[in-house]
Amino acid sequence: MADLPYWLQTLSALAPTLLWFLFCLWAINWQKLSAFLREGAWVPALLLIDLVALVWSRVTPRSVTLLGALTVPNFWWEFGVVSAYACLGLFAGWLQLKYGLAPQEVSLEPPAHGHDHHHGDGHHHTPIPQLGKSATHTEEKFVDTGGEH
Repeated sequence: MADLPYWLQTLSALAPTLLWFLFCLWAINWQKLSAFLREGAWVPALLLIDLVALVWSRVTPRSVTLLGALTVPNFWWEFGVVSAYACLGLFAGWLQLKYGLAPQEVSLEPPAHGHDHHHGDGHHHTPIPQLGKSATHTEEKFVDTGGEH
């Protein structure tokens, strides 16, 4: 990566942060999420931040030196990075609420299909047999013989 121009190195380093910010700004409906956070969903969110930092600190255990003088021990710098991403997400939510940038609603329910319309192309719906009934709608009568055949 050393052979790339400086601006491209900087862009590739900032890309995950920019993508996270754009995701939080355009893909999360903060109008709905803020109601859940006010009701107490912030507690599991904080626990999730702790858990992510803990797992990250165990996957790549190392200390980090900032500004050539300040050494931040393992777990604490990971916790700081994860917390910074959470704060960036909250900032994106604040921007969305302040400027009304809510994402478009996407319904996960299938569209209702009514059978009260008529097709002009001769398309007909074939009735689907229901459970317990045969396709010809004939009913058979069974006689209970008490287990004897």
